[in-house]
Amino acid sequence: MTTEKAIRSLLHAKKIRWTSGRVADFSRRKRSWALRYLPTQARLRPGLRAALRRLSRDFRLALVSAGHPRTIAIFFRRSKTRRFFHAVLTNRDARASKPSPQIYQAALRRVKVRPSEALAVEDAVSGVQSAAAAGIPVIGMRGTSAARALRRAGAFKIISRLSDLCA
Repeated sequence: MTTEKAIRSLLHAKKIRWTSGRVADFSRRKRSWALRYLPTQARLRPGLRAALRRLSRDFRLALVSAGHPRTIAIFFRRSKTRRFFHAVLTNRDARASKPSPQIYQAALRRVKVRPSEALAVEDAVSGVQSAAAAGIPVIGMRGTSAARALRRAGAFKIISRLSDLCA
């Protein structure tokens, strides 16, 4: 789901009316703030780098993000995790945003696996829906969305941290 769609959805749920221009302006300001904040303030989840290192030894990992390429680049600079990913897909790699399956279908093609051979780990409902619609089994990770919402969206298991996959 794009930032603008998320803002519109929230406004609709709260019965708040904004013009398209105001939504677009707010979205730009949010993106600008995030690009300033991420390089210095964002924190990595504990154990993330070690879990990615371990998983990348046995699996072709793909980062499938609804985020902007600049945001993903900042994440990689900060986390020093780019080397663990065989493929990186951003909001520029599919015409439709999550929950559309397009971005996951593109990821499957890039890593050359069938949906039944893949596993997605998602922390947002739209991401779970996207991967599931592409036919990929999904593990939900607590964080952005509640465990119950992730299960309702299609996650077959819920974890608290990526390192839980390595146990």
